[in-house]
Amino acid sequence: MVYVTHDQAEAMALADRVAVMRDGALRQTGAPMEIYRHPANRFVAGFIGSPPMNFFEGTLARDNGALVFRAGKERALAVPLEGGLAQTLLARAGQPVTLGLRPEHIGEGGGGPAPAAVERVEPAGAENLVYCSIDGLPLVMRAPPSSAVKGGDGLMLRFDMGQAHFFDPVTGQAL
Repeated sequence: MVYVTHDQAEAMALADRVAVMRDGALRQTGAPMEIYRHPANRFVAGFIGSPPMNFFEGTLARDNGALVFRAGKERALAVPLEGGLAQTLLARAGQPVTLGLRPEHIGEGGGGPAPAAVERVEPAGAENLVYCSIDGLPLVMRAPPSSAVKGGDGLMLRFDMGQAHFFDPVTGQAL
């Protein structure tokens, strides 16, 4: 059976396979969680998932032998890349890239990439959606309902870079 919907949540819930289209062109097909975990491009990454994936426009730079993603007005967001991720992206050092992270892959605590300013918190029952900014870059993260974070707070965030996605900023294709 073929079922057409513009509601990505409905597609994720009902489908064995999903076909994501844009401007009359097929952008990606696959099982719902395959598309969620491995989007082929920025459009699919931003379309599948609610709230959508966070995107950060920045540059890959070498810093004391390590590869680091830097973004923000003052380049205050600095996230080191390690292991296979660093090896995959090493050839793009010095070039602009887009980092994508889903809200559930950003959390409180630890030696985060930069201090975040909490703008507002939306209680959603089983979770809180925390809207923040780092050096002028907006983002949303999921937090447990027990989290005491509130608007106006400052906190350090940690990024689960094992779940990071990188995209070419011109073509939007996954790197």
